[in-house]
Amino acid sequence: GQALQAYKQLRARFATSAMFGLATVRSGGLYARVGMFAEAAALLREYGLRYAGEADAADAMNDAVYYFRVLGLGDEAIDTTQKFIATFGKKQPARAAEAFFNLDAIYAARGDDDMRIKHLRQYIGSYAKAGGPDNLLVAYATIADLVWKSSCPVKLVDGTCAKRGAVMPVAKRGAVATRCGQAVAGAAPRWPLVAVPSMPDVVVAR
Repeated sequence: GQALQAYKQLRARFATSAMFGLATVRSGGLYARVGMFAEAAALLREYGLRYAGEADAADAMNDAVYYFRVLGLGDEAIDTTQKFIATFGKKQPARAAEAFFNLDAIYAARGDDDMRIKHLRQYIGSYAKAGGPDNLLVAYATIADLVWKSSCPVKLVDGTCAKRGAVMPVAKRGAVATRCGQAVAGAAPRWPLVAVPSMPDVVVAR
């Protein structure tokens, strides 16, 4: 609308003044309100990096990461997160830890289990203290689940390394399968879970 046009003119005319920063962050917010998330993310990232000393710079970068994720732009979200950590990590270690931890959701959406394991191990090594006990517990548990999954040669069934196999009902000694006292021909098989040996030598990313 008219506000966006006004801010666009301010950015064009006052590229070296404080008004440029104000116009940039305000434009980003307005674009987000009307659902134009790509434009919002680009402007908020620009503001956060160019005006890192401002009180709202970290929030702007954080919002940019969120909008990139909403759009499914994983590479942009990862790159912006890395810049966020490099810019604000020393002064805001807890936020940096949370930002790094949240990258796991992007790798999970891609189905990249090896990268998830590598990433979470890096999180444990770098952010165990700053990230707090809750995320640390989730990181360890997720790694365990992923390693277990990778060691199973078949798709897990409810978290169990097993497959379903047909087993015919076994009658008691000297008898046949019966229903209401009558012999039953071709009794239907059951489909119990049959354990599958895991692969002990599986190699996962470190």
